[in-house]
Amino acid sequence: MGPDDCKPEFCSVRCTIIQCEKRRANQYRFCDQCPDFPCEFSREREKRYQFQYALRESPLTNLREIRELGRERFLEQQRSRWTCGECGGVILVHDGICSGCGKAHTLQ
Repeated sequence: MGPDDCKPEFCSVRCTIIQCEKRRANQYRFCDQCPDFPCEFSREREKRYQFQYALRESPLTNLREIRELGRERFLEQQRSRWTCGECGGVILVHDGICSGCGKAHTLQ
């Protein structure tokens, strides 16, 4: 099983990051491996995640933390942050609603 096999269809197929020709051609796993990073798309995505979603998130900070903490430790922290304490479902960054029980969450 590959690292993207458990992701939702949008994240594993349609996402602009997944579709990035430069990333695919050079087999970059993360955007910050690209010499053009941060590109216009990554700056736009950062702005969108910071200001348009119910729960603010920083993709650029996430990349830095992956490098500092290592992938496994970073993922442990993210699982804790984005797991609903009521039912164990996933809290969606876009609207702050748990995908399992529907509970609304605020900034953590």
